[in-house]
Amino acid sequence: MNLYNLIKEEINKQILNVTISNNYVKLLRNWLNTLDFKGRSPKGMKKYHEKLNHLAGNLNNIVKYYKDDVESNPGSMHNIKAIFSYWKEKDIDIINDKFGNKKTIRELNLTNGIFFNHSIISEKRFKLLSNEINDLFDDLKGFHKTVLKPKLKIYFVKKNKSKATATYKSDKDVIYIRPDRIKAFGDDYASAKYIILHELGHRYEKYNKIPDNIYTPEFFTTVYSKTSNSWTGEQFAELFALSHWYNKYKEYKKQLDKFIKVMSSL
Repeated sequence: MNLYNLIKEEINKQILNVTISNNYVKLLRNWLNTLDFKGRSPKGMKKYHEKLNHLAGNLNNIVKYYKDDVESNPGSMHNIKAIFSYWKEKDIDIINDKFGNKKTIRELNLTNGIFFNHSIISEKRFKLLSNEINDLFDDLKGFHKTVLKPKLKIYFVKKNKSKATATYKSDKDVIYIRPDRIKAFGDDYASAKYIILHELGHRYEKYNKIPDNIYTPEFFTTVYSKTSNSWTGEQFAELFALSHWYNKYKEYKKQLDKFIKVMSSL
């Protein structure tokens, strides 16, 4: 049961009666914490969805610019007042009915990683993709498997957070995945599975010793392996992904044999 159901009358009276006070802002934050409006808007609720996000943004500004002291900065409440000037008790009832669902799962702690849904995909698709990726990780063996420790965090994010299908953030030690770019879950070159393993290769570089001569022409494979990035290059990440499907990429057998041999000797 959410906060609104517990103190319905109090919320109706106090939230709709906008006052410039720190106590009011606290009540408003507590109310918003009972709602889930991060993903898609429920059908027919777009106007409420936009206003709730606008409201949350204004509350964040109070913290960012006014150090959470609204009483000494009354101007920060003007936008909030404008939002509530359109709402009556029946609107609060509708909001709590349509957005008051704290049972929505946005985090899954699976055997091979912790998955977070910061995107607009449904709970059903979030679970499906998370389990698909977890199954991929289950198939890893040898030095590929060691890359999963410490436990990996995978975030499904909106397109404004990442340009790529998947990308490893070394400073945060997390993988961002764009679910809107995943149409199918095959294991061909440049597929979602391949790209995720490539990014895991960069994580391996972060935590483990890499062969000294890995960034030399003798280890070039795909065209992408010859592309430089903020690291030394892409050779290792490409070899890491290709070698998981050793029998699938016979055109790189020479490089993969050498790579597997040096990795096994570390």
